[in-house]
Amino acid sequence: MHDTIGATDETGMTAVEDVHHIRDSCVTLLRLLGLDRNKLTYYHAGRFKRLSQLGGKVIDRLLAWLCVCSAMTSAEV
Repeated sequence: MHDTIGATDETGMTAVEDVHHIRDSCVTLLRLLGLDRNKLTYYHAGRFKRLSQLGGKVIDRLLAWLCVCSAMTSAEV
């Protein structure tokens, strides 16, 4: 399967379409693992901090693509 999400420039060095920060990738991974990013905390320097304290949004297009891929894979079996 050769599907892509987003695009890069001619040299492939810089994303130019559907650009996401690494925080978005982390939040999406937490969602795929079934973890609530707002409840996931750790204790540091005398207080609890959220793992996704600096924000980030779930990459919905990536989740949709993964659902389609898993549906295609289970249909082939």
